[in-house]
Amino acid sequence: MVDGWTWDKKLPLFPDYNIVRDTLVWRKKKKKKKKKKKKKKKKKKKKKKKKRKKKKKKKENKKKKKKKKKKKKKKKKKKKKKKKESNNTNKEKLK
Repeated sequence: MVDGWTWDKKLPLFPDYNIVRDTLVWRKKKKKKKKKKKKKKKKKKKKKKKKRKKKKKKKENKKKKKKKKKKKKKKKKKKKKKKKESNNTNKEKLK
């Protein structure tokens, strides 16, 4: 069979060759057109203003954390300085 062609539907599935020769009817197959699907536009959701408050709180918390870190650093520096001084005095005593 040639591609794109079909025979008469009235013929049995596996007919006798003689019958086929006498009753073969060539019909061109029609190609079905595919329908294009329309894309649905998604509606954008409006953002709630509650989130802004959360952001503000986050910022404040960050600032607090930074302050705490700075304080800790200062304390560490002071401790280091004291240790160094005490070490120096000990060395002087040893001399």
